[in-house]
Amino acid sequence: MIDNEKERRGRHNAKEGERSGRQEKVHAPGSTFLDLLANRPPEVQAIANRLREIVYEVLPKAEQAIYPNWKLALYRDVEAICAIQPAKEHASST
Repeated sequence: MIDNEKERRGRHNAKEGERSGRQEKVHAPGSTFLDLLANRPPEVQAIANRLREIVYEVLPKAEQAIYPNWKLALYRDVEAICAIQPAKEHASST
């Protein structure tokens, strides 16, 4: 199950691809962070969501870019900082 807590608190709007007023850069129309989590086990979704929260806690102005072909989200401030890539049995962060 995808974590809906952020939606309830109004911090993440999956329909519009926004988080705290930031627009997700998407490199394929219709792709969002939640799309990357689709068909992933709840444990992987929870890990990926927590990694994303950590990125925004440390770098609140970081921009997120979704690369659906690579199945990852890239975060950058001035330059690329890290990426989150949810897989079938784990979530990677580089």
